[in-house]
Amino acid sequence: MELFDFEHIIKNQDVLDLINQKDRVAPLVDRFFTIDSLTQKAASKTFSQEKRKVLVDVIRQQYDDIELSDLTQRNIDRLAELDTYTVTTGHQLCLLGGPLYFFYKIFSTIQLAKQLNEKGVKTVPIFWMASEDHDFDEIASVNLFGTSHTYSNSKGGAVGRLKLEGIISFLEPIFEKLGDRETAEELKQLLKQCYQPEFTLSHATRLLVNQLLGKYGIVCLDADHNNLKSLFVPYIEKELEQNILFNHINETTKDWSHVQVTPREINLFYLSEGKRERLVHANEGFELADDSKAWSKEELWKEMAAHPENFSPNAVMRPVYQEVILPNLAYIGGPGELAYWLELKSSFEAFGVEMPVLVMRDSILLLDQNTQKRMGKLSIDTSDLFKNEAELIKEKVVEGAEISFNAEYQEFLTSVSSKLTQLGEVEEGLEKYSRAEIQKFKNTLEQIEKKFVRAMKKKDEVKVNQIKALLHKIFPNGSFQERVDSFIPLYLSQGDAFFDVLQGASNPQRSSIKVLEI
Repeated sequence: MELFDFEHIIKNQDVLDLINQKDRVAPLVDRFFTIDSLTQKAASKTFSQEKRKVLVDVIRQQYDDIELSDLTQRNIDRLAELDTYTVTTGHQLCLLGGPLYFFYKIFSTIQLAKQLNEKGVKTVPIFWMASEDHDFDEIASVNLFGTSHTYSNSKGGAVGRLKLEGIISFLEPIFEKLGDRETAEELKQLLKQCYQPEFTLSHATRLLVNQLLGKYGIVCLDADHNNLKSLFVPYIEKELEQNILFNHINETTKDWSHVQVTPREINLFYLSEGKRERLVHANEGFELADDSKAWSKEELWKEMAAHPENFSPNAVMRPVYQEVILPNLAYIGGPGELAYWLELKSSFEAFGVEMPVLVMRDSILLLDQNTQKRMGKLSIDTSDLFKNEAELIKEKVVEGAEISFNAEYQEFLTSVSSKLTQLGEVEEGLEKYSRAEIQKFKNTLEQIEKKFVRAMKKKDEVKVNQIKALLHKIFPNGSFQERVDSFIPLYLSQGDAFFDVLQGASNPQRSSIKVLEI
């Protein structure tokens, strides 16, 4: 396994500075990530027995009809103990596990919990299911063998509550592509068990994660539950009265050139059958953004008390909800997530909620044997993969053919420099004219170089296309492999052993891109 800097794939300087623990972002975080800093955080963190009971009761209820591994069962039981903490990642409920980084996030969390347990800090890895998202289109497709398969569901609202109507028709063409090897039959049976028409997407995702990764001890949590939201009602009231997130995030980011997430005055949605609608101010009270429902302040407070499950935090308020209902030490996220968490420090303080330590998830580039062979034939190293396509093609196709006139031009320029000065002394403007003509000469040399490169590309068009095809496999449609490709082809070739490989490669303490040959 080779390691490469995140600078190759992350362009947000704030996130890079967080990963590299630069002083300039220190005011935006609780503390920088190390195992020791998390150990120190655990020593001072408190989480009441009452909250623990609510949390554990909800998790046990959600796993009621699911067969658990010994480790997952033990982790759920441990959450009831006052000296047990959590590390958490979250993700959308992507169909069939979605792209690979869905699993990388979970394994980062599993490994961080393992490392803390080895240090004597009792820690449980939590997968926070983003069941209240309502952008179904973002999670409805699976990229498999170069083809995108999309599941259609006409119902709206929180995706976790959706019943999987028509899911069998979605799965059938996928099953046809899997073949009939033993691992394919195993996977078909597993997916049939997890994705049944009467299940919600939340339940199906919990089943899938448990079936594939339960042996590693991961605990899934769907926070769309009235008992958990009851714990959050005081914070919702505070947000509605004081616009905490709007005021504090805008103050934090007022001088930033790029803001990842812009808060609204009210950062809450209202959930009803098939709908998730923004809550906004209206006169002396509140209403839904589509004008379908309105409340006075007193009426809204009564509904929150009676039906807290009807209220849903948006992207910037969800982190606060998470930290209210979990004994959490760290949040493991990708660069986009960490960028908006960096906006939240003063908001957490205003709510009186402790902010978790922010940890960059693992980023893994998988090179199968076929890809490795193609790289060998093209004399491409792993470090070459992060180069610009045009730069790499120029380097590999024109390899060994020296056609740069730069050295000769610099030698010429040095030899005539004193003469140019003399020309200026003879006649005003003559030096300037001469230098302009020399610049034209330089431009001509550069054009010759470019024409040579184009000629070499044309001559070796096969190699050019091979390089492009290789890069397209690793960066499909210009995106990093982990953001597009499914785990399914790798599972077909390796079965459960594929996840053991991921566990072995995962290590959030080694903050880098991990290039893994499999």
